[in-house]
Amino acid sequence: MEIMETDEPDKGDMLESPKSTANAAKSSSSNNMCLPPCRICGEKASGFHYGVNTCEACKGFFRRSLKKKGKYKCFDNQDCKIGPGKRNGCPHCRYEKCLAVGMSKEAIKTGRYTHKKRTQDILEIKKLQGFTDKCILDNLRDDTTSVDSPGSIKDICLESEDPLLSENDNLRLLSDIAIDADLFARDCNTSPASSTSTLEFCSKFSPGKKEIFLDPDKLEEIIQRLTVIHSEHVQCFSAMDYKEVEEKTTEYYEKYKLKTEVFGKLSLLSMEQYKDFYDITGIDIDDRQPKCLQMATTMERCIRRLIAFAKSIPGFTDLSIEDQSNLLKASRFEFFFLGFYRGYNNKIKTVISPAGNCMYYEEVQNVINGDFILKCFKFADSLKKLDLQYDETVILKAIVLLFRDRCELENPDKVEELQWPLVQCLIYLVKKNHPDQPNFFGKIMDRLMEIRTISEENCVVMKHLLLIPAIQKNPLLLEFMSF
Repeated sequence: MEIMETDEPDKGDMLESPKSTANAAKSSSSNNMCLPPCRICGEKASGFHYGVNTCEACKGFFRRSLKKKGKYKCFDNQDCKIGPGKRNGCPHCRYEKCLAVGMSKEAIKTGRYTHKKRTQDILEIKKLQGFTDKCILDNLRDDTTSVDSPGSIKDICLESEDPLLSENDNLRLLSDIAIDADLFARDCNTSPASSTSTLEFCSKFSPGKKEIFLDPDKLEEIIQRLTVIHSEHVQCFSAMDYKEVEEKTTEYYEKYKLKTEVFGKLSLLSMEQYKDFYDITGIDIDDRQPKCLQMATTMERCIRRLIAFAKSIPGFTDLSIEDQSNLLKASRFEFFFLGFYRGYNNKIKTVISPAGNCMYYEEVQNVINGDFILKCFKFADSLKKLDLQYDETVILKAIVLLFRDRCELENPDKVEELQWPLVQCLIYLVKKNHPDQPNFFGKIMDRLMEIRTISEENCVVMKHLLLIPAIQKNPLLLEFMSF
């Protein structure tokens, strides 16, 4: 079976219409291929285009976007829902999703539809069979929530099961997925520079006395499943171009510096000072309330996405609700930082969020400890030097959710059992993606140790953010940040 991909424009290079969509569907049907839904809009895919399974409409949209160099503007919050029947609403967010799932001009392939790729697609199709769009939407209803929405982390964990992995799938994926303990120990010790503390940290992943062995096919299956869920539902910078980050942060930094030259430094009141003034006068002295409200809304979306991703980890929903809740709260900083670190520009101390909002560190150092912010910039630099692949980042984020020593747990052994296959996935990816870097796994362990330290400082920062009224009024945020 072959899928040919060319750069010829769509007929007339027109925007998609019901007629063109119907023709695309007909063409797709004629190919008689077993393909997962389009990674962009969720509708029927027609082939492997620009490195991703997409429909004809999204392929044509991306081709046109390359010609326009993606010069679109979002008129909402740069977080528009792109899904079945909703792909034409916002070209900016649609284009960003194309990039996030891995579409690029360099990824164009002309030739055979490989057996490996075909097998992955068939496995995904089988997983999707028997589950409805409604189930997915119920589990991932993050874009429709309001800041005042009721509920807690436990409530969300109790919502519908993960849409793409059934209980039988979880058990099957967990069975016989292992790696020889000697091989793991050897990987942990590959770095000559690894300190004793790093090796002790590696021992947290030890499978103990279990007789275990590697099954690469099952590891590939876990990796494929988690990367699909992550790319579709978790907002992060894993696929963002460093050059784009530098351009946008530099542009903001220059505007900020120009403003301070004209008006002087406009430092913010500390949270304590602001709260005292607001409680006495009722005056929002620096127009902080709307910004905080927007921040709270964004934070709630991020939390719901974190929970949805965690529930896609094989076996996570088999844990008690108490353990699920505690693990999510304990790992919040690591999970989000591993998704956002690419947005930090340490040269000019400016950061950009996935939504495109920039901030110079001096603007918030009275609200958030300045030393803590600088540590985040420095650590982001060290992570960038690793140049982690997208799938490695996803698996690493799954691993940090399952450390048994982070919080009080009812069944820590079960948590360790769930983490072990993910560690094997990471080792497998490191060997595949970095065959010429024998100490790469040790470097990742070093970073995990460092982020632990920063995470502990983040707990102090969270206490200051709890003074924000918009957070105090949101039960989900209040619970999540009070850990």
